[in-house]
Amino acid sequence: MFVKAKDCGTCDARLASVLSSGRQVDIYLVDSQGSDNLLRQWALEHDIPVDRVRSRHITLNHDAGRWLRFGEGRMPVVLQQGADGWRVAAF
Repeated sequence: MFVKAKDCGTCDARLASVLSSGRQVDIYLVDSQGSDNLLRQWALEHDIPVDRVRSRHITLNHDAGRWLRFGEGRMPVVLQQGADGWRVAAF
């Protein structure tokens, strides 16, 4: 799942939906500028469950260009990896 750290109400709504589903999810911040402090602060502000991060059911990541390559310019976007590579699963 690719989200912006700031000023993205639709990102927050999609994140809440994904978190409440209990699914495993890899979260990528597209505007974190590689800052672990910003990533941690964002996770705290969005009530990301620490136990699910520690158990690797949720991963928190800096985007390294995947959103530009696969996200079709939409935000937020949920991608799913399949046999044929990455595909958009939801916006």
